[in-house]
Amino acid sequence: MKALLYKCEAQRSSCGQCLKAPSVFECGWCIESRKCLLRQHCPSAEQNWMHHGRHNVRCSHPRITKIDPLTGPREGGTRVTIEGENLGLQVKEISHIQVAGVRCNPVPLLYISAERIVCDMAEALLPHSPGGPVELCIGVCSAEYRTLSTQTYSFVSPSFTRIRPLKGPVSGGTRLTVVGRHLDSGSGVSVYIHKEECLFVK
Repeated sequence: MKALLYKCEAQRSSCGQCLKAPSVFECGWCIESRKCLLRQHCPSAEQNWMHHGRHNVRCSHPRITKIDPLTGPREGGTRVTIEGENLGLQVKEISHIQVAGVRCNPVPLLYISAERIVCDMAEALLPHSPGGPVELCIGVCSAEYRTLSTQTYSFVSPSFTRIRPLKGPVSGGTRLTVVGRHLDSGSGVSVYIHKEECLFVK
């Protein structure tokens, strides 16, 4: 004989985490008590209990806890990771993402339901874009389905001040150190000398 004990509330403190629970356990989000509960434990369950079988179920009050990276070039292409809670149950629920006022396009393959959105930045068209928070909407952009991050994203222009050593053998293998400003901006680093790639170490 086998028995599986499962408590809906355990490690499911948000609506999104609750509705991700396997449907076999019949957990649902109790709106009034703001807890993950079985239907029989939720007061006025007919109006207050959200569950998988309900049509167009969507968690309100999304919240952003972390964005990474916090800087990137104006030219776009930076891949931004947004973490938080109630960030939609499916990627198609994400109706609007702007990072510092610039469109950011979700990458469906890297999306984790309710917890993580990864998006690619478009180009910042203003020459002196000031930077700002991440804004996103789940479904409609009304107050209960819209959120702003507390962290802010800034646009920077990476630049070099010096390279050492200044020469090395044709056969390669020389380790170069490049010194400058904002060299850690963006989500990826590629280094080229003339048209030859220099393997990025750290």
